[in-house]
Amino acid sequence: MKNILLLTLSLFLLSHASQAQDTHFFKGRVYAHEKKLKGTEVKVYRGKKAISTYTTKRNGKFLFFPLAEAKYILEFSKPGYLTKRIMVNTENTRGLEKDPATYRFDITLKKDKAQNRAEYRDFPVAIIQYHPEKNEFGKSLRYQASLRENNNDLANK
Repeated sequence: MKNILLLTLSLFLLSHASQAQDTHFFKGRVYAHEKKLKGTEVKVYRGKKAISTYTTKRNGKFLFFPLAEAKYILEFSKPGYLTKRIMVNTENTRGLEKDPATYRFDITLKKDKAQNRAEYRDFPVAIIQYHPEKNEFGKSLRYQASLRENNNDLANK
């Protein structure tokens, strides 16, 4: 019995260790008006399918463990607030020699008021992707620039 338990535990740890290279670690907090936001629903989509849902506790914290070679949408929503979406792209991260550091980011939700709805977008407000030259995850600067450009175009109309 003891040998079976040791074998099972060894296989579990071995499979977990081999997966660790292809799993990444993201964490952050949800805020509103500079205060941690309890009760925010964090829904994770892979493609069009929701694969997990988590509700933040009073500290506003959330964790996310994306697999390599995938794209995810993290959707942050709470009644009375505008929903935000972030895309996480883990392409080109399978079998890295060194795992990237934990990626930390915070999300700020705004109250759902008429003046804020003009800022609402039904698409991601940021794309987080792997930057191989730094071996780390970070925001896509190209995507951020295109959002600013689109905002300027809308403001000039």
